[in-house]
Amino acid sequence: MYALAADTDRHRWLRVVTGGDDIALVEIRDTQHALHRSGDDHLPDVAQLAWLREWIRRRNNHVPWSLVEARARLGQIARAEALAHSLTGMDDRAVVFATLAGIAAERAEFDEAERLAGSIPAGRRQVEALLAVAAHAVTAGELARARRLVDSAAGQVVASPDLQQAGVYGQLAVAAARLNDRAAAARFADQAERCAAAMLYPGMRQQEFEVAGIAAVKSGDADRAVRLLSHSSGPSAQIQQLQVLAHTAARHGDRERAAAWMQQAADLGSTVDDAQDRADKCALVAIGFADLGDARRTAEMIEHAVAIARQLGHAERARVLCWCAEAVITVNGVGHAVALVSEAEQAARSVAEPREGAAQLAWVAGLVATIDTVWFGRLLEELDQSDLHDQVLEDALRRSGDASPERLCELAGMIHDPFRRAQALAGVAVSLACNGAFDEAARCADQAEQIAQSIDTAEARTASLVAAINAMLFLGDHDRAAALAERLESIVGLLDSVGPGTSLRIAGIEALVAAGNLAAALRLARTIEQPSGDPGVITAVALAAGRAGLASRAREIALSLPVVPYRVRALTQTRRRTPCRGRARAGKRTGRACSHDRGRDHRIARP
Repeated sequence: MYALAADTDRHRWLRVVTGGDDIALVEIRDTQHALHRSGDDHLPDVAQLAWLREWIRRRNNHVPWSLVEARARLGQIARAEALAHSLTGMDDRAVVFATLAGIAAERAEFDEAERLAGSIPAGRRQVEALLAVAAHAVTAGELARARRLVDSAAGQVVASPDLQQAGVYGQLAVAAARLNDRAAAARFADQAERCAAAMLYPGMRQQEFEVAGIAAVKSGDADRAVRLLSHSSGPSAQIQQLQVLAHTAARHGDRERAAAWMQQAADLGSTVDDAQDRADKCALVAIGFADLGDARRTAEMIEHAVAIARQLGHAERARVLCWCAEAVITVNGVGHAVALVSEAEQAARSVAEPREGAAQLAWVAGLVATIDTVWFGRLLEELDQSDLHDQVLEDALRRSGDASPERLCELAGMIHDPFRRAQALAGVAVSLACNGAFDEAARCADQAEQIAQSIDTAEARTASLVAAINAMLFLGDHDRAAALAERLESIVGLLDSVGPGTSLRIAGIEALVAAGNLAAALRLARTIEQPSGDPGVITAVALAAGRAGLASRAREIALSLPVVPYRVRALTQTRRRTPCRGRARAGKRTGRACSHDRGRDHRIARP
């Protein structure tokens, strides 16, 4: 049984056959349970399986959510569900199962859609999935089913205070309106307003009122949406909200009201005092009119925006000109768009601060992708060594929906970062599948999956080694833990000292201390940029030393912090911990603590 569960070649074969690692993960779990029941003689095998499970889990962290959707839209339902089950992050699985439920509902497979939605843990994700299935059920005429699903979602919200938010009540109001239950829709909308009004911070309160207003438009309650505009602070915020409401109304078929709201936004634009803000809002209104197909009003607002923008600084001018060009492209004014983008490029190249100039040039390049491929290639080559290179290609893909499948795949394949490349290819696969280009979509999906499964990052290797070291310490096998720790130092050194890699870096340093390699931990904590060490990391080293029974060294490390408040905090935290006596006991305690923290805090964030 252990030989099968630990056979990586077999895991690879199972992944090819089933499309995911869910069977391998189940086998590993069941084998671990069986070995635990059989006695302590098999503890090293249990530890080996724990390391293998962590390695598979980290590899599946690189599977893009859109790849699951692509498989489902290609009709590869079993493979899509296997991929979804392979994701070990609860929120990741909730997102993809909600997507699968929506796709099943689109196909009128409502029993399957309900099963998939019901597999999501109770919470906001499940409520949203149930309401999405209910919306498709209304369209298909299954009103009784839709009513039952909406009632189920509403019951969850009533039972859970965490779900009682303006956005959730707004979705319930929209669902009730689809069922033509105006009383329930009004009741849910009132609750959304009350939740928004209860927010303590003005910015969050305004945001929640905006969410409630959008829900009111979707529910057909335009009067409520207009009334909620009064909560927007000043003309600038009202223009933004009117543009969003108009876009929502147009999508739901009320183009007349959308046009009236855009005209109201245009009238408010003249009351904005700050020149830069007024230019931004004129460009935003131009985009709103362009979305409605009103070329005349689009041109008028662009004229106002450009006139103001030419009086601004280079970076601000480039930004406004890009917005205006985007509006022109929407109404098929490519010739005028070329002139605006050319002026924007000139302004971007005139920006004194290099980073800001590169960011504006990247925006220009994203627009150029839809106008002139040669021009785009020149700008992309110029940004090749910049971290903006991949962002430019992602923007180009977002704007190139009408491009050929070959061009879309080419753009996605040019992205440097492997995870972002896999994401882009999976997104292209979804788009192609929705447009009926199934062969090209399948090729993109296969390529995305191959890239995602082959990613081997410093984060993934660190997490796997930390899991193995903790397992060895838990078993009291300090020689093997020390051997693994020798490999860990060089890999932890590759992690970013800021951002998502920080918590994993600390976990690696704590594992080094627990394995008896305090010197390596201090070398990693004290970098060239921070010779005295990052206070948070140094404190973590001191605490780890205290847990390992090195009380005097823990105190010395805490005292080494040059800033007094950090030093006092580190000393206080170190004194609160009672050091464990005995190396094996310290190792076991550290193994349990690190394992608990790793599961909670050390997930690698997706970009």
